[in-house]
Amino acid sequence: MACRKMQIQIRRVAKTCSEFTTRMEEAETRISRLEDEAGAHQSSREVMEKQLEDTQWKLTDLEDRMRRNNLRVLVSEVRQGTVAGDPGS
Repeated sequence: MACRKMQIQIRRVAKTCSEFTTRMEEAETRISRLEDEAGAHQSSREVMEKQLEDTQWKLTDLEDRMRRNNLRVLVSEVRQGTVAGDPGS
């Protein structure tokens, strides 16, 4: 009788151990998949950061060029017998 109880307990322990092994393998699979996804997200993030940096540089360049086009240099010509700045001369 005691031997039979021991066998039952051993089977229960073996079953529990098997269940834990299965759960551990499933957890390892999920962790591996998540690590792969995290790596893909990391690369995607790095590409997007580079694109953002390039876009910011282009925006700054366009704003600078826009400002440059609005600059006007006025040079008044002074001829003999005329007064500089007098449009009627």
